[in-house]
Amino acid sequence: MKLKDIQSSAPENKILLDKVGIKGFKYPITVLNREKGLQHTIAEINFYVD
Repeated sequence: MKLKDIQSSAPENKILLDKVGIKGFKYPITVLNREKGLQHTIAEINFYVD
């Protein structure tokens, strides 16, 4: 099965993108506080490429 090389073909739309990514990704993390205790929280992360 031969697949079409999408990346080398011309785009079907004429919209220019400045950046793409994921906004508002939430991930549970555990951090060490000043008293050397553990603190559980949720990180909200934005990932982008330009």
